[in-house]
Amino acid sequence: MRRSGFTILELIAVLAIMGILAGAAVWSVAGWAASARRADLLERIAALDNRGRAAARRLGRPGVLEIDLDADRLARRPAEGRPHRARPLPVALPAGYEIDRLRVPKSPTPAGYTAARPEPGLHRRGKVTLGYGTGGRSVSYALRLTRAKRASAAESRAASGSKWLVVSGLTGETTVVEKSGVIEKLFRALETGRVHAD
Repeated sequence: MRRSGFTILELIAVLAIMGILAGAAVWSVAGWAASARRADLLERIAALDNRGRAAARRLGRPGVLEIDLDADRLARRPAEGRPHRARPLPVALPAGYEIDRLRVPKSPTPAGYTAARPEPGLHRRGKVTLGYGTGGRSVSYALRLTRAKRASAAESRAASGSKWLVVSGLTGETTVVEKSGVIEKLFRALETGRVHAD
C-alpha cells in the first residue's frame, strides 16, 4: 500500500532551495540599496557644489567649498574675511564611505578668477579649499567616493564600489565616472588643451 505525502528528505530539499532563493533575493536587494545610497550621496555632493556657485553669483561674492579628506566631510562657506549671513552647509559622509582622492588639473588660472585655487594634482589627505569666483566659476575637479578602509565589515559591504564625481569648473555640470583611467585622460586633456584619441 502506497502512502501519499512528502518524506523528510523531500522537505529538507525544498527548504534548502527556498533558503537559497531567499538569500539571493536579499543579496540582490542589498546591492541595489547600496547603489541607490551611493547615487544619492553623489547627488548631495553635486547639489552642495551647485548651491555654492549660485550663492557666489547671487551675492556677487567669492565662496568656498572645503573638502576634508581626513574627516570625510564637505562644507560650503563664504570666502575668508567676507561677511555672510548663512551658516556653513556641511555634508558628512555616512558610515562606510570616504572620499579617498581629489584630482585638480594643473592648468593655468583663468583670467579674472580671484577665488581660492587649490594646489593642482592628486590629493589623498588633508583639507582642500576650492573657491567660487563671483560669477560662480571654480576650477574643475574630480573626487572619488569609495568604501571606507576603516569601516566595519557590514558598512563596507553596504558601500559598494568606487565612483568618481567630475565637476566642470565653468558650468558646474557633474558627471559620474567609474574608471580612474578615464579621469587621468580627461585631466591630461584639460592640462594640455588637447584631446587624445586613445
